[in-house]
Amino acid sequence: MANNIVSNPIVLDTIANVLTGKLISIYSVQWVNPTNIGSTAILTDDYNNIIFKATCVIANQSLIKYFKPGFSFVGLKLIDLTTGELHILTSYIANVEGRTKPYKD
Repeated sequence: MANNIVSNPIVLDTIANVLTGKLISIYSVQWVNPTNIGSTAILTDDYNNIIFKATCVIANQSLIKYFKPGFSFVGLKLIDLTTGELHILTSYIANVEGRTKPYKD
């Protein structure tokens, strides 16, 4: 399966710069079915701040991280995913032309 950035949740299974230059607010990131103990998943923003980082400790058990309301950042990059897929539930995605500093919650 390829990355699906037009659905909500966004579904990622391939390393890529997913949404560059977009303001994104998320509710949660779920790592679905990481099959191998020691597998890793890392999501960052356009400024390389880590949004989600996890290591599988129980095979085939999904992991979920919830974010407080209003948590937002610019850009989304999947820089590591060894097994499974990430489901990113968003509250909004917007264009941010000319923005030079990251948003912080």
